[in-house]
Amino acid sequence: MHVLDPVECLYLSLMHRWQTTAPPDHHTGRLDGEPEENSQVARLAYVLKKIAVGQVDETFASLEKLTLKRDGSSHISKDTRRMRSPYPLWDGWYLEGCMDLVAKLEIIRQLRQLGLSPAFVRSVESFVANDPIDRYLPSLQEQEEIIRRLEQDDPNREH
Repeated sequence: MHVLDPVECLYLSLMHRWQTTAPPDHHTGRLDGEPEENSQVARLAYVLKKIAVGQVDETFASLEKLTLKRDGSSHISKDTRRMRSPYPLWDGWYLEGCMDLVAKLEIIRQLRQLGLSPAFVRSVESFVANDPIDRYLPSLQEQEEIIRRLEQDDPNREH
């Protein structure tokens, strides 16, 4: 199952870049010019921040409601009082940094509620778990079809 939505393909290409250039798990390298540890929480935060571009509060507020913990707090929140290791996202939003992979996968599955495709959600699961994501990249034929659709939808395109 390949990712075929153009925006999701952009996210996937950024995740693929990380995966092909990052240091081994739990080692620090440079990501977008900044030092970053290659870890599950860093990979999850990276994807969440990309998805939230242009709609930070809307995206994170939705995820806050969808990722409640048993104590009523959330894994994504501006309130860090109940987080053991808050990991910064954007604009005062944080991700709980001290979670096992199962909890991270539960957060990722909630991305479907934001309208993201099943294939993309599976690619994020693989990315966060540090499994290869190449299998989600569109084939050459699928890439050409994506470009064709974008060109047809472009109102500024000269005919």
